[in-house]
Amino acid sequence: MKKGNKDTLKIIEKKFNEALQIKISRYKRETKYMPFMDAILGKENTRLYSFGISMATWMGQSSNSGYETIAKILAESAGSKVYTQYEIPYTLTKETDSKIYDFYMSIRSGKMVPKSDQLQKEIKKFAQSVEGIDNDRIVDVFIIDKDNNHYFIDITSPKSNMKEASSLKLKLMRWTAIGLSGYKAKKVYAFVAFPYNPNHPKPYKRFSTDIFDENNDILIKKNFWNKISGFEVYDELIKIINKVGKKNIKAIKSKIEKLSMQ
Repeated sequence: MKKGNKDTLKIIEKKFNEALQIKISRYKRETKYMPFMDAILGKENTRLYSFGISMATWMGQSSNSGYETIAKILAESAGSKVYTQYEIPYTLTKETDSKIYDFYMSIRSGKMVPKSDQLQKEIKKFAQSVEGIDNDRIVDVFIIDKDNNHYFIDITSPKSNMKEASSLKLKLMRWTAIGLSGYKAKKVYAFVAFPYNPNHPKPYKRFSTDIFDENNDILIKKNFWNKISGFEVYDELIKIINKVGKKNIKAIKSKIEKLSMQ
């Protein structure tokens, strides 16, 4: 592994360790009364389960400690400009929005194939944006790489239901239109990122992916992390998180025990 890549992994380990320690120190159990879980798992296991749920939420939603921060470190190491919780300063014209929605409904009904390259060519013909506040203005991770390619990334749950998946598809199409018309990008990429594959070792496959171009709209596990970093990082990333977890497991157990006495 190249020295630069090793240095990046060291930065991730350091920052993730610091963030986890802050998370542990600030953790407060939302409810101490979970009689059904206590009856099934026992009080000690339920307390650990409660902390685990809090950790999963923290990893997925925190822009200062979880997946977004790791993505930022990796992309910056590849020479990209990276913004988390980025606010798009543009919105689409009514005419553009209307055409995008027509395309979206055609995909939903099966009349149109959801191939991202084909969609981009069509969208580019009519896409127009203006300065303003857009309903889909918040981008989890926005990247401008060294070649001036722009990436609009939504980090989401790998188990999205059909309603959630549909709204994500429309969002990606709208981001593509905004990216093509509002930015001077070499190329625009808008995709949903799943940090891991819940169906591992089997391939990820859910009915809701039918409206997506799975090779371009959805990046799962290695495809996501390796793409933004520019090197094979996923396996090393898991090792780092495991190392940090082991380093802090005593502090986690101690925190949970202290809270149970209060």
